[in-house]
Amino acid sequence: RPTVARCNQTGSFESIEPDIENLGGTGASVMWIGDRKESSKIVLFFHGGRYIAPPLPGHFTWCWEAYVNASLGAKA
Repeated sequence: RPTVARCNQTGSFESIEPDIENLGGTGASVMWIGDRKESSKIVLFFHGGRYIAPPLPGHFTWCWEAYVNASLGAKA
């Protein structure tokens, strides 16, 4: 799993348990990062790449930096 750093703070995906939800009969699935039952917000992230390849560690870092770290301290 990738490790991300921002502003001399390091966050790690090591402590986050992914939750894979199969989308019944479609052959597709959704990976939830974090506790979807306790969250008040979600980010639906499409990594691109024409979806012929799985996401790379850089995709998770990009999503983390752009949406999670960017919103820390932001008011809802």
